[in-house]
Amino acid sequence: MLTTFNSTIKITLLSLLLSCICTTSYAEVTLPKLISNGMVLQREQAITLWGWGALDEQVEVQLNGKPVGTSTTAAGKWQIQLAPQPAGGPHTITIAGTNTIALNDIYFGDVWLTSGQSNMDLPMRRVKHTYPREVAEANLPQVRVFTVPSQYDFNQVHNDVSGGQWLAVNPDNIEQFSAVSYFFAKALHQAKHIPIGIINSSMGGTTAEGWLSEESLQAFPTHYQKAKLYQDKNYLAQLINSDKKAQVQWHNQLTQKDKGTAEELPWYAPEYKATNWHSMQVPGYWANHPSFKGVNTINGNVWFRKTLTLPNEAANEAGQIWLGTIVDADTVYINGHKIGNTGYQYPPRLYPINKNILQAGENTIVVKITSNYGKGGFILDKPYWLEVNNTRYDLKGEWQFKVGALSAPPPSSKFVSYTAPLGYYNAMLAPLLATQIKGVVWYQGESNVGRAEEYKSLMATLIKSWRAGFNQPELPFIVVQLANFLEAQAAPSESHWAELREAQRQIVNSTSHTALVVTIDVGEWNDIHPVRKKEVGLRAAVAARHIAYNETDLVHTGPQIRCFEQHKQSITLHFEPSSAALKAPHNVVHGIQIQMEVAPFHWVRGHIKGNTVEIDTKSTNAANNIKKVRYAWADNPSTANLFNSVGLPAAPFEITKHCEH
Repeated sequence: MLTTFNSTIKITLLSLLLSCICTTSYAEVTLPKLISNGMVLQREQAITLWGWGALDEQVEVQLNGKPVGTSTTAAGKWQIQLAPQPAGGPHTITIAGTNTIALNDIYFGDVWLTSGQSNMDLPMRRVKHTYPREVAEANLPQVRVFTVPSQYDFNQVHNDVSGGQWLAVNPDNIEQFSAVSYFFAKALHQAKHIPIGIINSSMGGTTAEGWLSEESLQAFPTHYQKAKLYQDKNYLAQLINSDKKAQVQWHNQLTQKDKGTAEELPWYAPEYKATNWHSMQVPGYWANHPSFKGVNTINGNVWFRKTLTLPNEAANEAGQIWLGTIVDADTVYINGHKIGNTGYQYPPRLYPINKNILQAGENTIVVKITSNYGKGGFILDKPYWLEVNNTRYDLKGEWQFKVGALSAPPPSSKFVSYTAPLGYYNAMLAPLLATQIKGVVWYQGESNVGRAEEYKSLMATLIKSWRAGFNQPELPFIVVQLANFLEAQAAPSESHWAELREAQRQIVNSTSHTALVVTIDVGEWNDIHPVRKKEVGLRAAVAARHIAYNETDLVHTGPQIRCFEQHKQSITLHFEPSSAALKAPHNVVHGIQIQMEVAPFHWVRGHIKGNTVEIDTKSTNAANNIKKVRYAWADNPSTANLFNSVGLPAAPFEITKHCEH
């Protein structure tokens, strides 16, 4: 009996202690991470400041020491409306309840949300060699960036992001910022002379459906059902654990079989004698080598070696090595020292070389490549060199190679988080909806290539959903169209990339307060992450000035097709009226295809005449049966050359619309 009584006392005391702890944790006023030092708040709009506190707690907000309002917490949350403020700063905001929080260095300006997948997420450090002065000289104290950490959640709509802070642009931190976001913000700041805040909420590889709410997803049953499956935490954990186990097992088996590290002297050792190795030209792919003729599986670990002779002044000096891009993973050694490794295909391989590694005379460079699928090797048309003392030594040419271990491709993952629906909306978009913003810049679509028709519906739903969430029915929405990518084709052909671009063009044409940023001229055939992000940011800023700042006379886009007119021996392409003239070298437009009723597409050339492009069809037997006209319709339409006089490219298109008279 006494034992039972003592147990009851212990339980009661523990309950009281926990109650006190909980009360204490909720008694203090807390803020979402976006409301913090250095933030930019949207100018000239009523601003909602919010946070959490104890039940019925009185919270007072002051701006520059003057009271602006009080609130009583309900269900643990409080919010206060701040009257519209003009652009400028710095300001202080004080929030007082049981405790007091002082926020400093606050500016009012324009806040833009930038979102999408990897080309929006791509940081300045990936393009710093293209824009070295931008990185070295960055000093924009009134341009602030808040980067939302990557996170997904299928079960719960988050009320706050998992981390992040407002940072003013300077040389110490610019490399971590989204490149498109930075160039966009800088251009707007210079044009409008006001503080600019960027909230970058992006995640590489994500699909459009990953940024839709659960309610919105119900219009897409397949994605909705997948999201509901992932809401079963046990099921999701089983998928993740199964994938992890399978990947670890595959890599372990490959490592165990690899002769390059199984022998007494590893193949990266400088004293190892590379006898009976094959030779191959780098860059290139080993699947094309004659030694693999008749071999079904050519994935696994393949080792490459090259001897580079350096002068005396290079000995023991620091340097760097650039090995382009590699399919898929690599580990690099110089003179037996491991200097770097990358676990997947896309990042550029630029590795620093520490002092006391390089030597006068012969240096041994060894690269172990792990290929998971397809053709393994060194991607063409990328830089391959070693630099020391500002001198570059070419690494292209003949390398020796030998197979360490071949393997079947790794098992496919059952769960790939970045392609899943719903999760990124819940964790990375929903927590932002209480923030007042000026507009959205959206750069996404690569992960939806192959589903263009569905993409139109997904994006129409996404734009409508986000506008409703931000309570701004006319929220400006700027869509960056996909860049040129993959190898150019000599003959007209179907293209999933072109179809996705056309879907993006149609979305913008059918949705008010939107703009299209065309990037068909700034891509790279061999890289899904092209480095020319400055043009993207500048063009997005021009589009923003047109649709969000009412600079209606500003030419914000390249030539936009309206319709075509069929004549007896010619076709006339009519473009939307613009104050900028059509431009092409020698006024000759390439990249146009036409299709007749019973014939495949074929190339034709056009000639600029005023605001039209005239196509001579005398030799095509096209009489009166033109079915479709396409321009820049390819994965990589390398011949497309139609611009306007302010340097903006024409949007790729496919039209069947005849002009109405």
